[in-house]
Amino acid sequence: MGYEFRVGEQVHCVEPVYCQDKIEFKVDGEVHRVDLESLGSGEYRLTSGCQSRSILMHRDGDRVFLHIDGFDLEIDCENRLDRLRKEARAAHHGGEITAPMPGVVVAVRVEVGESVSDGDPLIVIESMKLQTELAATIAGVVSELPFVEGDNFEKGAVLARLEVPEQDGQK
Repeated sequence: MGYEFRVGEQVHCVEPVYCQDKIEFKVDGEVHRVDLESLGSGEYRLTSGCQSRSILMHRDGDRVFLHIDGFDLEIDCENRLDRLRKEARAAHHGGEITAPMPGVVVAVRVEVGESVSDGDPLIVIESMKLQTELAATIAGVVSELPFVEGDNFEKGAVLARLEVPEQDGQK
């Protein structure tokens, strides 16, 4: 499970790598071994190799405030899977379910003509080695599934289309 840390305009992908005696992080693909010792009251000693630094750290939700080497940093931390889910939900425009980023279809959970309820799983995609299940955001009938399992797609591609059936007396 990885995280994205945003410092100003820069985004860094960070993945914890678990080992026995030290903490390792893969930052933008490069492994860093660190020791983090709590000194109390939000103060920590960060050691990497033969370098040691005293840092002050405070976390408020997904935001971390650091004071290190005379600099104040504000870091937005977001779990990549949570971000993909948010983007996927935001990409639903009424009955259109669009791709939040390029990827591949892993599974199709419904068929054209099938009735679905809000929240029913429709399709599973994989992007950046993370699988995300896209669900219906409205109740309706599946009218189009342009991609099948194994198909690649681009960001913004319509992955499924839902139609709300007309009710009696309404057009």
